[in-house]
Amino acid sequence: MAKKIAVKKKVRKKKVAKSAPPGSVAAAGEPKPPKPPAMPGEGFGIGGVIMFLITAALLGFVVFIFLPRDLSHVGGYPYSDSKAPNPPKNLLKIAEDQLVKDEGSVSFSEEEVNTYLNQRLNAKQRGAFGSFVKMNGVYLDFKKNEATIFVERKVFGLPFTIASSWDYYLSDGKYVRECKSSSVGRFSFSGAMFRPIMAPFFRIAQACTREQAVLSDEDVTRVKIDEGNLTIEF
Repeated sequence: MAKKIAVKKKVRKKKVAKSAPPGSVAAAGEPKPPKPPAMPGEGFGIGGVIMFLITAALLGFVVFIFLPRDLSHVGGYPYSDSKAPNPPKNLLKIAEDQLVKDEGSVSFSEEEVNTYLNQRLNAKQRGAFGSFVKMNGVYLDFKKNEATIFVERKVFGLPFTIASSWDYYLSDGKYVRECKSSSVGRFSFSGAMFRPIMAPFFRIAQACTREQAVLSDEDVTRVKIDEGNLTIEF
């Protein structure tokens, strides 16, 4: 009788999937464990800090440009229709009449010039911004051989002032105007700023071509700018 030979069968153990310990890389195909929420006191990430600094800088810039400029030293400021002479004093006609005589001189105070400018220009804010922007006036501040022109508006009731300072001097027999500095609110720049900011000054110059023609006429021997006063000599 044949003997039966016993054969041992190899038993395979099933592998049990183990979750990856915290901080380790999950195996391919396995879902990543959820990121634990930030605990109180852990602070902000570097991205949050950068965004905060940028926001604070922009807010500071906006606040700084809307800080009111003190123009109380400028003659004729603020302009008021009710206090202006009626009929207006025509400074251009006075200067042109003296130019025809070709002798003597005429002098105008800063207050007279600023009142004349605001009556002459009758500046108003138009276009898309007219509903929330109001024009407060145009003003010249005379210093020795220098004039600063201010354009003051109110945006949502807040004062917004741009300014441009110009040297006015005689060179090779002709008077030259040179932009010395410009500003938005209380931010000042050397020379002229970019065109959108300077555009109001260009429009004022274009509107006052006759006044500029008198100042640059060959029969004018001298244009003298002093503190608070303008004198034209013929």
